[in-house]
Amino acid sequence: MAQTPPATPIETEMDRSTFDQLPEQPNVNAQLPDYMPGSRQQDVDEVLDWFETLAGSVFWIDGSAGQGKSTLMRYVGEQMRSQDRLAASVFLGGELSDEVGPDTVVKMLASELGKNHPRAIPKIVEAIEQCSGHSLKEYLQMFIVEPIRSLGCPHPLLIVVDALDEWDNYPVFIKELTHFTSQSSLVKFIITSRFNPRVDLPHELDNLSAKTRTLLPVPNDVVKDYLNQRLKGVEWPYGRAPTTKEVDQLAKQANGLLVWVSTVCSLLAGKFSEATPHEVLRDILALERKVGESEQLAELYRSAILRLFPTTDDQQSLRKHLGATIVLQESLPLEEFSSLIEMPHDIVKKVQTTLAALQIGSVEVETVMYPAAALFHLSFIEYVQNSDFATSTFDSHSTLGLTCLQAFLTSLPVLPQRLQSPEPLTAEFHSYTAKFWPFHVSNGTARSEEEWSRTPHSIALRETPIETLQQWAQLFLIVILPGWEESSMQFPTHNEASVLLSDLARTLGRNGRMVNWQVCCLEIAVRLAANDERLWSDLGECYDVMAKRTGNLGYFYEAVVVHRHALQLLPVIHPQRSSFLNNLACAVLSRFRRNGSHEDLDEAIPLYREALQLRPVTSPGRSQVLNNLAVALTSRFEQKGADDDLNEAISLHREGIELEQAFHGSNNSMSLNNLGSDLQRRFDRNGSPEDLEEAISLHREALRLAPASDPDLSMFLDNLATALLSLFELKGLAEDLDEAICFHREALQLHPAAHPDRSASLHNLAGALLSRSKTRGSDEDLNEAISLYREVLQFWSISHPNRPMSIHNLAVALLTRFKQKDADSDVEEAISLHREALRLRPTSHPGRPASLDSLANALLSRSGCAGEEGRPDLDEAISLYREALILRPEHHPDRFVALNNLGGTIWSRYEKTESEADLDEVVSLYRAALQLDERYYFPDRFNPLNNLAVVLLSRFELRGTNEDLDEAVELYRKTLRLCPASHPRRSMYLTNLAIGLFTRFQALDNDEDSEEGIAVLREALQHSADDFTRLRSFLKLIDALLKRFDKVGAQELLDEAVLVARDSLGVFTPEHYYRKTLVKLLCERLKGRVEIGENQDYHEEISRLEAELESESEE
Repeated sequence: MAQTPPATPIETEMDRSTFDQLPEQPNVNAQLPDYMPGSRQQDVDEVLDWFETLAGSVFWIDGSAGQGKSTLMRYVGEQMRSQDRLAASVFLGGELSDEVGPDTVVKMLASELGKNHPRAIPKIVEAIEQCSGHSLKEYLQMFIVEPIRSLGCPHPLLIVVDALDEWDNYPVFIKELTHFTSQSSLVKFIITSRFNPRVDLPHELDNLSAKTRTLLPVPNDVVKDYLNQRLKGVEWPYGRAPTTKEVDQLAKQANGLLVWVSTVCSLLAGKFSEATPHEVLRDILALERKVGESEQLAELYRSAILRLFPTTDDQQSLRKHLGATIVLQESLPLEEFSSLIEMPHDIVKKVQTTLAALQIGSVEVETVMYPAAALFHLSFIEYVQNSDFATSTFDSHSTLGLTCLQAFLTSLPVLPQRLQSPEPLTAEFHSYTAKFWPFHVSNGTARSEEEWSRTPHSIALRETPIETLQQWAQLFLIVILPGWEESSMQFPTHNEASVLLSDLARTLGRNGRMVNWQVCCLEIAVRLAANDERLWSDLGECYDVMAKRTGNLGYFYEAVVVHRHALQLLPVIHPQRSSFLNNLACAVLSRFRRNGSHEDLDEAIPLYREALQLRPVTSPGRSQVLNNLAVALTSRFEQKGADDDLNEAISLHREGIELEQAFHGSNNSMSLNNLGSDLQRRFDRNGSPEDLEEAISLHREALRLAPASDPDLSMFLDNLATALLSLFELKGLAEDLDEAICFHREALQLHPAAHPDRSASLHNLAGALLSRSKTRGSDEDLNEAISLYREVLQFWSISHPNRPMSIHNLAVALLTRFKQKDADSDVEEAISLHREALRLRPTSHPGRPASLDSLANALLSRSGCAGEEGRPDLDEAISLYREALILRPEHHPDRFVALNNLGGTIWSRYEKTESEADLDEVVSLYRAALQLDERYYFPDRFNPLNNLAVVLLSRFELRGTNEDLDEAVELYRKTLRLCPASHPRRSMYLTNLAIGLFTRFQALDNDEDSEEGIAVLREALQHSADDFTRLRSFLKLIDALLKRFDKVGAQELLDEAVLVARDSLGVFTPEHYYRKTLVKLLCERLKGRVEIGENQDYHEEISRLEAELESESEE
């Protein structure tokens, strides 16, 4: 194979230039305290041990604020970096804005990955050039997975995502991360958060297959060592250091929280007040409250602030200063920050210098003001926000927004010269005010027209000439879009600021990644033009994008609120009302998908209906609303199971497809796929072959219309294959199964080894091959299915929620091979696998009943081959099925299956033990199953009828109760009424009815039963059946004819019996397995009777059979 030539120096330089365009995260190392060696050795060891194994791809560490998560992560990162095993790390707190999207975070990780591993840069550059507007899953694949793969490392690399919960956009990041949990041999993730994911994100945690650990307070002796180390840096008057008792008391108060100790030592070492270190220490010791109690660090922070800022004036300055830094978006020179908050520079400097006592790390604050998150521990910020020591966030935004407005208004007259200057903008203050005034104003003012109109911000904007605002718009684009061409900055002439802001938002929208800035502009626009429904609708659409991009639930709610307001502004009779209704319905439906609220789903559907009523048949947009309403109804069907919803969804999809054809001359692949999928759902519900046939036709057409580059192509292939499998199960045509396998293979080819959807394709193909192996006995198919299931299992770690199902599938395939090959190793492995799956599904797990069923079934397979030695397996299977039944209470859709499973297994034990208690319990279980059978559709609903009939007939034979016999016969009749004429088991059911009739004939001497039984057996032999059923039917008919002959002496009965015997010998030829058994039984049945018959040829025939039997015995 030809190797890729090494990059030339020019190519390398070009790659580096492109790579350097990636965003970088702020350097937060100076903000974090140093790790104290040995302080968390157990935590470090557990992390490193996890990394060395393949047990999962995510390690999630949670702990309350101040436990030292970030310090620990920095230490772990340094350890992994020293071993060349760190891919990248990102700290999502500090200066990182909540507005930073998930794609930007991925690029930040890619930037650090390239710096740590330069050989990955070409692949990262390839991602930069190709990945624009892609999904987050594709971003992770192209920017992270593929570059790491290109390194060819023999071990995985580590990515650290620290302070996840401080980033509002984490939900969508976690959701997409689930697609990469199978890549643990390539990349692993450590995530930290304050919240406990087992409590707050249980579903997401299951999908991540994450190992979790709660970071606990450090031991008391570690706290003492840390205290003694830090206290040495305090200048104690006269050298009088704290006593051992005082150190012990401090350690007790710290309660294992090193951030508390760090803050105390900073207060003792700082010279921020006139108090001596001993006085400060005395006040701290007097707090007498463990940090771990309800107020945690609050008492310490309050005491420190009151000491550092003792006067009312000091606290007023602090309040304004802290409020501003909490909402500050970027660092500023101290003097310019002073101008921004309109506070004298010397006071700002004094406050900031004094606050250094509570600062974390060693960030230099003499000349630069940083956002509060970059300076202080999160616990301190949360404390001041909930106290009276900081202006509210809303008020702080309002203050900064007004200052920014006033500042850029006074500076803009010189903008033309500045724009013409070849030098880049250097005035951080003017750059900040131009960039962030919309952000601060939108977060610091109310949308209400009445409240807004009274604000100074409103007055300032109303008095600002439109020309000035156009100049600001040009500057704004320069600041937020580096490299923006001045020639592209021309705006149409505007008379209103709201229109300018709307145009600016549309300009930003062309970039595709500036939706947060679009929101800021439109938030101001709707304040300036409160009754402009179009502006409100545009703002709602931006919130739609932000919600879907970030997964932040707050944005989903904002989208609904804004779209609802836009609709309220619209007149009842308006040409755009349908669009507005559709937009609101989409926002509500999206929120339903995020929060699962049935109320949202029920609200979205009437909104779609109203929107549809306003779209006439001739409207080109009607098909989209039809599809949206259909999708919503399908979602409700899946939630509540109402057939009416599914039927209506199908009708709506049909109408939408007809309209597409009428307006565009062709159909959309997705529309056809949606209708096909709903028809498949209806088939699964009611078994209608017509629905399945149409679904297949639609899926074929969707696949034909989809281009090779369609990202949904694999889904179309799998959906068609699934429908073909259903058709095969319905009709048994081999070509349907073969075609399904071909489509599943094609879908698998679209998912190579690194693809996150490969496991699903492997699973689909393996299932189809297993089906074919069962119908054709193909060893090749079965072995391939087992191999594919083994590969799927490698994707899932021990804790991954998909692992139990993969275990189940592999075990089923192994059990199938055991039944075909009788290899003990297969059944033993299958049982072992099912036991593992059961351990992974505790009592509360919804999948536990299925695991109980699977293990019981495997044990039954082993017990059936072990004779009396299999009794323990049989008893355990019964116990497992009993537990499964308990977990499927009344009204559970699978209770019918549970009742039949348990009943059938107890029946197997009855056949061994003849316990009457077992027999009675089986009758009760089967009766309960039949009562449920009326509520749900089952493709073979006649089976339970036959099962109960068999058991009742056995009980009659045991006790002689005629009621049991009559009921059994009636149940056999009902079984046949429901069983299709072409069903492969119809012959068996006919034979069973005949047995019941003959049993009643023998008990009651009823000639009608005897005659009917003979007629039924004659019919049974006309239907195809397996060899055993056919042998059974032959023998039962011969017996019936002979017994009837014994009673009435009619020669034709004997003649027919002999003819049936001849037919059976023709079917079961001399080499057949059942031949010897048949010959022996025929001899026994015919020998005594033909001697009294009139046809002497029969004597010779019996002689030949006896000779054949004797010959076989000699052999």
